Amino acid sequence: MRISNLIKYKGVKAFLAGIRPCVVGLILSTSTTLFLSNIIGLANINDELSFDLKGIIIFASLLVFTILSKLIFKKKVSPIVIILISAGLGLLLYSL
Repeated sequence: MRISNLIKYKGVKAFLAGIRPCVVGLILSTSTTLFLSNIIGLANINDELSFDLKGIIIFASLLVFTILSKLIFKKKVSPIVIILISAGLGLLLYSL
């Protein structure tokens, strides 16, 4: 049985429609937690803010790269390219 045949069933469609918001919520929750703990330094509610300058530089660089590539090349940047660039910047900045 092929996957395309499964999508014809109402139960499968309902399941996929219901799980989609859950997956989006999990991704947003994880990204928010990572941002707060790594960039801002807020791991617990009682922690004081301590900004990670290198993390902010990497984030800003990726944001500028993404915006410029959309404006210049009129294409979306592949997530794999963003991951590779952030890994390279991380190795460069955190090894110094």
